[in-house]
Amino acid sequence: MKHILIIEQHSDTAQKLMETMQSLSYRVKYAATFAQAVESMDDEFKPDIIVAAVSLSSLCNHENALCAIRQSPMWKHLPIVCLVEPDEDANPQVVMRYGADDFIVKPLYPSEVADVVSQRLQRHTVIAEYHSHQTMGLYRNALLDIMLAHEFRTPLTSILGGTELLQDILPTLPVKDSLEILAQIHHSSQRLHQLLEDILLYAKLEFMTHDRCELEQLRTQSVVLPEPIMVEKAMSIAYMFQRVGDMHIEVPRESLMAQEQKTRHDYQNYNVSITPGYMTIAVEQLVENACRYSPQGSAISISLWYNLGRCYLAINNHGRGMSPEQVTSIGAFMQFDRARFEQQGIGMGLAIVKKIMEVFEGNLSIISVLGEETTVTIDLPCTAL
Repeated sequence: MKHILIIEQHSDTAQKLMETMQSLSYRVKYAATFAQAVESMDDEFKPDIIVAAVSLSSLCNHENALCAIRQSPMWKHLPIVCLVEPDEDANPQVVMRYGADDFIVKPLYPSEVADVVSQRLQRHTVIAEYHSHQTMGLYRNALLDIMLAHEFRTPLTSILGGTELLQDILPTLPVKDSLEILAQIHHSSQRLHQLLEDILLYAKLEFMTHDRCELEQLRTQSVVLPEPIMVEKAMSIAYMFQRVGDMHIEVPRESLMAQEQKTRHDYQNYNVSITPGYMTIAVEQLVENACRYSPQGSAISISLWYNLGRCYLAINNHGRGMSPEQVTSIGAFMQFDRARFEQQGIGMGLAIVKKIMEVFEGNLSIISVLGEETTVTIDLPCTAL
């Protein structure tokens, strides 16, 4: 419910305005002067807009309500609608120069005031949301600058430091030490390569979502029997993280048998609307996240099933989990508790999967309990063959 503060010395006018606004489900407070309005404020009533009667002849007087409001730290950001007495010697539009957002010349029609108030509240909401997005954008850009600088600089420092060391002392360095330095250089190079690949992939997907022709062409493609792709990629990631024993995979058994026997006569097959390449990427990103953000020895469950023209893939892990605020903030270059967990990467895994789902008319949903578990589910259109 929006709150309206009315400052009007004529009580009969104020009463009519209050009745009209209250009938429109506004909460209203009335004061005869600005000073009385300040005195009557409490923690339960914080105005969203101020409707104030002003005198054109006293606009420069600091006792004037308009001047007082615009000098008040508490209210100067609020929209103001001025109720102006007609004056032959002054243009009522002058109130705009003193900070009013709109004005109405008396005599008043309460319905007209209500329309103006509604319009100004809507405009104020739009402007506030815009500034909020701008602030978040600046924050994200600053965070991105810091994260990218760190993620690029760390492996590059390792590569440059290792190569310089080898150049200086290679002839006298034991073979074992040389191999250790080369392994470190190789690891840093792989990390840098993966970082660039993730950024380029996300950029490519972002461009795709705005290219109608590209989207139409991609959405004509599909994969039959995605289960073997999913199982193979999931197990290869599990092996890389030494989590093979933690992996529990549940898929329609007949689909794997059909693939092994190279036959599709005894099993209901589905065309899933995604390319094999992007299916592989989605599974890779989700399984990597599950392995990376859950403790060794805890179960990771993967399920695939079909229902009502959709193919579902769910991955559950018993890791750190996410808060509802973190779930709603999923996006590119967003990591949570980075400093606390000293993690690498720039937080693009879920953002990449989300973009892939957008390209292929799929969905990504996350159910998470902070400190306990997370289940990420994707679903894609599919048709029975």
